[in-house]
Amino acid sequence: MSPASAESQEFKAAGHPDSLTTEVRKEAREKRLYPDIQRNAYARTAVAPFAVRARPGAPVAAPVSWTEVEDGGIGARSFTLRDISARLEGNPWQDAFRRGRSLGGARRRLDRLR
Repeated sequence: MSPASAESQEFKAAGHPDSLTTEVRKEAREKRLYPDIQRNAYARTAVAPFAVRARPGAPVAAPVSWTEVEDGGIGARSFTLRDISARLEGNPWQDAFRRGRSLGGARRRLDRLR
C-alpha cells in the first residue's frame, strides 16, 4: 500500500472510530467496517462488483457510497440475489472492457509451470 493510501484509509477510519477500522484481522474488527483501499491499485485482487458470494442467502458484493457507510446499517449481507436488481441502474459493466489486457505474460508463466 502506498503511504498516501494508508494515510487516506487511516483518516477515514479515524473520523468514524465506531463504524470503521484499519484492523485487518476480522476477529479484531468487532462490528466495524474495514475500508480495504489496498485493492485500489494495478494487479490487486478484489471481489468484482455485483458478484454473488458463496454464502447462505446468496449475498451480493455491491458498491456503496460513503453516505451509506456513514449512515450505518450496511454490511456484507445487505444485498442479495433476490433484491440486487433494484440497486442496478443501467449497465454496471459498460466501461469494464474499455482497456484490454494481454494474457501473454500469464500464459508464459503457466507454460513454465507445466
